[in-house]
Amino acid sequence: MLVGEKMKIENTELNLHLKDSDQRLFEGWYFKIVDCKISLAIIVGISKTIEKSCAFIQTLDTYTNQSQMIEYSLDDFQWGKDPFYIRIKNNFFTKEQIILDLDNGLVDIQGNLKNSQYTKLETTCYAPTIMGPFHYLPFLECNHAIISLRHHITGSLKVNNQKFQIIGDGYIEKDWGRSFPQDYLWLQSNSCKEKEASLFLSIAKIPLLACSFQGLIMNLLVDDQQIRVATYYGARVKDMFTREGYHYLIISQHPHTFYLKIKAGHRFELKSPQSGKMNGYVEESLNALAVLLVYKKNKKVAKFNFINCGFELFGNWL
Repeated sequence: MLVGEKMKIENTELNLHLKDSDQRLFEGWYFKIVDCKISLAIIVGISKTIEKSCAFIQTLDTYTNQSQMIEYSLDDFQWGKDPFYIRIKNNFFTKEQIILDLDNGLVDIQGNLKNSQYTKLETTCYAPTIMGPFHYLPFLECNHAIISLRHHITGSLKVNNQKFQIIGDGYIEKDWGRSFPQDYLWLQSNSCKEKEASLFLSIAKIPLLACSFQGLIMNLLVDDQQIRVATYYGARVKDMFTREGYHYLIISQHPHTFYLKIKAGHRFELKSPQSGKMNGYVEESLNALAVLLVYKKNKKVAKFNFINCGFELFGNWL
């Protein structure tokens, strides 16, 4: 159940996967900032289709309770790997710093934030990313990678002239491919009431050649220990249902069973990729709640109450 021996694996999650000749593809990075006063998510990406190509920045925050998408010319997008950085106009993103200068959208956001104390996802040759061995398949509809499970964030943020001094936690992931899955659930939190713990969960319908299957990836970080639960380690979703506004999941991976109860918070509307074009829509919460119970051979061994959860649910599963 635990990820195996730590190995030095190339940081493919930092690569730019889209090439100049690619069409109908997208690539996006997700930066999440959680402080006791505000939660902010920033999605930075590029969209390429035959009809139109652009760079974009999407934001959602719990101060204004608004989301926005600002489009830029593809020429405004700059990227580097060694060291890693993304720049769109005056907005700058690295593993060490985020500079925000968004003043031409619905919400004005200015910020200078410092990142430190990174916790990286543990990897092996079998599972070089959170996608496990599926990482090696070049034709997946959507690929996912985690750049930082958790890190410390300090600095200043101004949202519509309201100033915040930030002392909080961050999370970074990315996606690339053609389209988001037809049906998927995504959950992430670095805020746990009981102890220092982080949770990432994604369940998606994955098309593969002429068929499809349900893929599950989950990573539970407790103190310094990472527990991986995934389809490629034999995990499966035993049940999923909704009752009285709560979403319930039962996940098994021998010898453990995981029970999740999720309550979505305020929902923000975000644009999502369909064949590379940002013309789909999903809803995301930044203040969802999740209770996770962990059983081992029918005996409860842990309980976690997660708050400030990022949560998306799309499709017809629940």
